[in-house]
Amino acid sequence: MIGHCRTGASAGTLHVESLNAPYQIDILTSNAATAPTELEAWHQVGETQFADQPGPVEVRVDDPATFVLVWLKELGRDEACTEKNPFRGRLGEISYTP
Repeated sequence: MIGHCRTGASAGTLHVESLNAPYQIDILTSNAATAPTELEAWHQVGETQFADQPGPVEVRVDDPATFVLVWLKELGRDEACTEKNPFRGRLGEISYTP
C-alpha cells in the first residue's frame, strides 16, 4: 500500500493497525516527485516491525517523505481463506501525522 503526503514532503509518525498476526511489516519512504516503481528507490525506515498478536504499529519518519510504502512481509492465517492459500494480510486504519 502506497500513500502520498498531500502537503508535500514531511517528517512525521506513521500509524498502522495490523488486524491479524503473526506479521512482519517494513515501512519504506521516498521523497521523489512520483512513487518509485523499483524497490531499490525506496528507503527503509527503522527496523522490521513484527508481532505474534494483532495490534498497532507506530513508526517515526525523521526524514521528510512524499510517499510511504507499507510492505507486508509475513502474513497471518485467516479462517476466511482456503486451505490451499490460508494466509492473508489485513490492515485497519493507516494514518500519518506530521
